[in-house]
Amino acid sequence: MWKAVLSIVIAHTIFWFKGNSKILFGLDWSPFQWWLTASLLTDYLTICAWWVMIEKTDVWRAGAYWGLIAVLVDLSLNCIYFGMNVKGIIALTLIAIAGILIH
Repeated sequence: MWKAVLSIVIAHTIFWFKGNSKILFGLDWSPFQWWLTASLLTDYLTICAWWVMIEKTDVWRAGAYWGLIAVLVDLSLNCIYFGMNVKGIIALTLIAIAGILIH
């Protein structure tokens, strides 16, 4: 299960950098360049992670875990690169509570 979680974290980190690369690094790549560099890897990681998660838990819990991990990664990277704010701290706290309740 930890390999699936790590795969989701890596994939969503790549998604986040792909979405913010123009702002952060000035990269303005074509969709084909992004597909060659990021999409093949993220597709593989997410498909493998999804199958492992639904084998270990049910579909609903796997979806909830997936959503929690995705939002956690997004909020964490937003706080690191764009600064921490009160709304981000509140969101991370609520996500931690939701994770405890789901588990």
